[in-house]
Amino acid sequence: MKTSRDFLVLCNERVEARFDLKRGGRLAGLRDCLTGRVLTAQNGQRLVAGRESMDITRVGACKVVAVRQGKLHDFHLGPGLTASVRLRLILDGYTLDLERRIDLPDGAGAVRILDTWHARQPLAGTWYSELLTLRLPAGARCKVADWFSCSDQTNHRLITRPGKGRQRGLLFTAAVSGTGLFVWKEGPAPDSRPVKGDWDFEVTAKSLAVVGTGFNRAGPDGARRCDGVVVGVLEDEATLLG
Repeated sequence: MKTSRDFLVLCNERVEARFDLKRGGRLAGLRDCLTGRVLTAQNGQRLVAGRESMDITRVGACKVVAVRQGKLHDFHLGPGLTASVRLRLILDGYTLDLERRIDLPDGAGAVRILDTWHARQPLAGTWYSELLTLRLPAGARCKVADWFSCSDQTNHRLITRPGKGRQRGLLFTAAVSGTGLFVWKEGPAPDSRPVKGDWDFEVTAKSLAVVGTGFNRAGPDGARRCDGVVVGVLEDEATLLG
């Protein structure tokens, strides 16, 4: 792990994740260490509350309050590297502290990003805030996978759709030239969420916006944790879902 005034870099033998501290802790690049290819970078992250929205990756939009780094000791993820970037910004006229946790397990070809909101005043209408917006590889074959409950079955059914426009789901893939990118949105399946949204992924020819914090209100009564996002190397498109 490397930290400078402008960048935070987490690296294992599989991927390198580089974060820009001058632009809201955005993912400035995810590089496949086996091929040397930079798979993606974050274009933006628009937060919404009330009638206001803002892109926190714009230069000067927020201030880095603290950066912490250490070893990951997680019963689920296993050992690895972890870091925390705390940001301060003004949203809908009120101060909001956003704490970004970044996890990179040993040997994993993916990085996990998880934001927590610490609002000093009540904020409403927050669900459609972006968790991140990523640049897509040119010519990628994009798909979205979703699970939903069936009235005639006891389990969930998997549906895969072409990745274009606004889509509900948990998994997005962009395959190109034998490799590619996957994005996993953590949290309950869309039809099982306590707070539901109309879409999770907004796909254009050049970008993917991951939308939906998992909550529609934040305030001084307690921190609100967003659904996490895992971004990684797509090694085998055909067998990713079993």
